[in-house]
Amino acid sequence: MGKIHKSEKDDEIEVECVSPARKVQTLFKISKNLNEFLPPENYLEILFEALKDLYHFDLLFLSDISDTPIVVVRSSEYSLSNQDLNSLLTKVLDPKWNSGKQFLYLTKKEASHKREFSKFGIKSLFAIKVSTILFPEYFFGFINFNNVFMPVKEDINFLHTLAHIINQSISYYELKSLFETSYDKLQVNVERIQRENEQRRELLKKVREQTKELQRRHIEMEEFVYTISHDLKAPIISIQGFVTALNEDFSKSLPKEAQYYLERIIKNTAQIESMIREVLEYSRIGRITQEKEKLDLKEIIDDIISPQIQKKNIKIGFKGKSLKIYAEKNRMLQLFGNLIGNSVKYMGDQPEPRIEVGTQKIDSKFATIFVKDNGIGIPEKFKDKVFNIFVRASNLENKDIEGTGIGLAHCKKIVETHGGQIWLESEEGKGTAIFLQLPLAI
Repeated sequence: MGKIHKSEKDDEIEVECVSPARKVQTLFKISKNLNEFLPPENYLEILFEALKDLYHFDLLFLSDISDTPIVVVRSSEYSLSNQDLNSLLTKVLDPKWNSGKQFLYLTKKEASHKREFSKFGIKSLFAIKVSTILFPEYFFGFINFNNVFMPVKEDINFLHTLAHIINQSISYYELKSLFETSYDKLQVNVERIQRENEQRRELLKKVREQTKELQRRHIEMEEFVYTISHDLKAPIISIQGFVTALNEDFSKSLPKEAQYYLERIIKNTAQIESMIREVLEYSRIGRITQEKEKLDLKEIIDDIISPQIQKKNIKIGFKGKSLKIYAEKNRMLQLFGNLIGNSVKYMGDQPEPRIEVGTQKIDSKFATIFVKDNGIGIPEKFKDKVFNIFVRASNLENKDIEGTGIGLAHCKKIVETHGGQIWLESEEGKGTAIFLQLPLAI
């Protein structure tokens, strides 16, 4: 296209021929000026300057149907408000584009939109689709109020190429905007993660400090308990010696009431001495250690089963295959000795007493071992307490059974010093099952 001449016969436009070279130059100029740093709302000024000598138009627009159009007008004599233009484009273009067309040329003579064109005084409208990543229904075009624009094949090809340039420029700008937005969000997330990591480091530092302090206090407490227990042991043994001598030498000359008191003193001092001995042993677990070795679990159990247990007609069985554990032998004998001893002690009057030892679960590092009995069981309110030191589960059937209440505390400490856990399941009157984890021998 070239310079414009109006025909006297009608409103159609006649144009002088423009060389292909000039069109190429125009496209190159537009392509150079439209770049990824330029927002689309600035495109029309560039397009207007490049196209004003090639085509006649009264209004140039770049729009998405759902958004406010970007408009440049040649003269203030011909114009539409953004609201009116958006209403027109929505009614005229949207149905046409749904039919899959890439460009659209409309005049006032077509009945489908004659009413809208007459309302705004439009004689022709040309639009070409500019699909982008974010706006698949973007299009570019121009409107004539005074003359009818009649594009030929060369015009369509030229405007298709122009639409492609606009498409690329908008797409690059959108990608740049998306990248910048994503980068900003990434920066915000990185800063947030850095803050959270710093908070975690501070929290971890505090946890380590508190853990270290708790360990220090725990060691101090164990040393204190050991010292007190050791210091109490000598006077208690001395008292036992004097009371025993008094009983042997003078019990016959004492009245019955005095003999009763003397027997109570002997019994209670023996109990205190037993408790001190158990506390001393508790303080040694984990503090005084043996070299760990590979141990056969079934052999440990066999070593514990004594003739005294067998005489009570308690059936003791090992369920499943034996396995090798990696532990201190003396502590394992103490651990399973306490557990089986408790089962025997609290068996009650079962007509068919039985104790079962076996493995429930084995993973790559630990074996879960159980010791089950059908004894008197543990009351519900004591289940969470029996592993504490000096706690005994009191019920009607075990109130006369002697004990210090420290045996299961020993077991818990032995298991934990070997890296495992211990827990129980029990129902009063039906028995108890103790479960514990011990490291497997590799």
